[in-house]
This record gives sequence, C-alpha cells and structure tokens, in this order.
Amino acid sequence: MRTTYLAVAAVSAVAAGAFAPAAIATPVDSGSGTTSVPIFSDSVQYPVGGLGPTIVSQTMATGDFDRDGNLDLAATGVVDGVAILNGDGHGQLTRTAFYHTEIGTNSVVAADLRGLGRLDLVVTNFFSVSVLFNDGHGRFTVDRTYATDPNPTVTQRTGGVPVGAAVADFDGDGHPDLAINSLVPVPGGVGIMRNDGAGHFTGPAWYGVGLAKTVVQTGDIDNDGRPDLITSDAAASGFWVQLNDGHGGFEAPRWNFIPLLAEDMKVADVDGDGNLDVVTANAAAFSFSVQYGDGAGNFGPPQLTAGSFTPCALAIDDFDGDGITDIAVMQFVPSLAVIYRGNGHRGFEYTENHTIGLGGQGAITAQLDRTRQPSILSMSALSQDVSVLHNNTPTAR
Repeated sequence: MRTTYLAVAAVSAVAAGAFAPAAIATPVDSGSGTTSVPIFSDSVQYPVGGLGPTIVSQTMATGDFDRDGNLDLAATGVVDGVAILNGDGHGQLTRTAFYHTEIGTNSVVAADLRGLGRLDLVVTNFFSVSVLFNDGHGRFTVDRTYATDPNPTVTQRTGGVPVGAAVADFDGDGHPDLAINSLVPVPGGVGIMRNDGAGHFTGPAWYGVGLAKTVVQTGDIDNDGRPDLITSDAAASGFWVQLNDGHGGFEAPRWNFIPLLAEDMKVADVDGDGNLDVVTANAAAFSFSVQYGDGAGNFGPPQLTAGSFTPCALAIDDFDGDGITDIAVMQFVPSLAVIYRGNGHRGFEYTENHTIGLGGQGAITAQLDRTRQPSILSMSALSQDVSVLHNNTPTAR
C-alpha cells in the first residue's frame, strides 16, 4: 500500500540521486541515450483537489463524459470526491468540477450504467460506494450511496472496506454489474452488486478470499465469453483468479504468486497471443513482472524486468505505434515515469524516463490528442495532481 512508501521515502530520498534525478520541479531529459525524438514530452501537471495523499491505484477513469468527441478524465481526491477534467482533443485538460462523495475516496470507474449512452461514475470510499449519474452533458449528481457506516441516508449497506471497483455484466442479463473489492477479509473477497438496468444496485453477494486486497480487475481470463475476476492481495504476495461459473457466480479462487509486494496490477494481452496476461508493479522487488495466461484461467511464473526503484503503478499500451505492447512504470521515489519498449518476444527494453508529480501512484493511458498515440496519465499521491506525458508519435493514417 502507498503508506508503506511514505516511510520508505525518507530513507530512499537520501539515495535517490544514485538512481535518477531526484528533483521533480525541473523536467529531466528523456534518458533514452539517443539523439532521436523521445516518445513522450516532459510531463504537465493538473491539480485535482480533495486534499490528502491518495492510496491504491485505481484512482482515474477516462471517457467522453460530455459527448463532444474528446476524452475527459475523472480523478479521485481522497478527502471526499472526484474531479472532472475535460479534454480539448489536442492533449490539454481543464478541471471543470469537483463532486463530493464521502471520506476516503480511493477509486473511480466510468460505465454506461443505465444504457442511455452516457458514462456514469462509480466511486469507492473507505466506508461506502457512491454512484454518480451523468446528465448527458458531463455534469454529475450523486444518485445513491451504498455504505458500511450507520449513516441514515444511505440506500444499501455493503459491508467490508471498499477499495477498488470494476464493472462488467457478470450474470449476462445485459446490464453492467459492480464488483467491489474489500480491503479486509470480512465479509468476503469481492462483492458483486447486481444492476437493475436503471443504475441501481442490490446489496453485494460476496465471493472469494484474501487478506489485504488492493486492486480488482475483470476480464475474460479463460476465453469463454464471460467476465472473470482478478484481485491482488498484498498480504498473501499474490493475486486471486475467480472464473465466472456462467450463472452469475464464480468458481473457487485460485492463488498465483507475485514477487514480494505488488503495488499495482493490470490485465492485458501483453504478447498478442489472444490470452489475457497479468502485469504487476513489484515495489519491494524493484521490478515489474508479466505472468502470461494460457487462455484457460492459468498463469505462468512471473517474468521480471528489473531496474525501477519503488515501482507503484503501471500503464500499458502501444506507445510508439509499432504494434507491440509497451509498459510504463511509475516510481514513487524518485518520482519518475520509466518507459520500457516491448521487443515482440516477451521482453522489454528501457527507453526513457520523465519526471512526474511527487509520489507516482495510479497510471492509465488515453488518447488525449486525436492525432497522436496514447498519452500516459499518472496520479500523484503526495502532490495530489495528475501528470500527463504527451505522446510525440503520430497515429497511423
């Protein structure tokens, strides 16, 4: 968890200069060691609001919220809400609103919960889940709050400590359902809340196990056309896979080893074989790793790429337009985005690095500029801002 590295930072800062430039105020060179144009320009920071350090890694969501054809951003502020930053289609963001939810906001997911062609938001807070409806013009209101505390205004009690969420149609009824990750093992691992089609959810049915789960992802792990669940477990140094049973429930969880403490986990087809793989940022092992899926729900041993110092977040995409998946690692201290190009043979090569906001934590990619390959967006735990690395690579025409 990010609080671990608040303590580590005091020690790491002394040695930071041995790994990379420690100052974040002055952008560094790409670090590529070549005279070619770097893939990314140096970062631009956008304040989010909502004071206090952010935790865990599912802190941003992108989508065309106002339906103007440009991607926008929702980013959490840990005190109590989510900020909306509108994109202009040319790579720039403008913060237009901040919506208050409840204390301890730690993740946000965007999805069309009502089938209206509008992206709504699901926000998890320490003791509640907030659902915000979109009016069709990118303005949001809190429709309902599903909470664990004794607040008399809540709609439904969830149980657990919500940290992270994922949205998918788990029961095949055509309505996107909600999976909420509980940080603590009681009442269960992941709670599935069914959507009635109008964006309202039932109380959670709990599946799986886990001691200190920090990330939940969904994807078709076994290629049967149904969304499965993957959750990282910091206390067990691994991740759990729960396959969809085809009836809206899930099979018994399967545990997979992760090297030491994993601060972030992403699911993607890294090697292009049609099967989903699991990528983790292994903060205590100074590496990221890929565990390749076989398309039947199983994963191979972790393949490590070392060199990152306190890696806490991942962004995965084809950054240079060569058709091969690349990976960016966000370091907590020194606060850098370290870019690794994929070589097409399940290997990755260091390419460049760039400064980001203090305490790099969550990360995603988005095509903020319609004429360029995807940019990297990083959420900073300590400076409470979003850093954007604009991509210099034109899209294929």
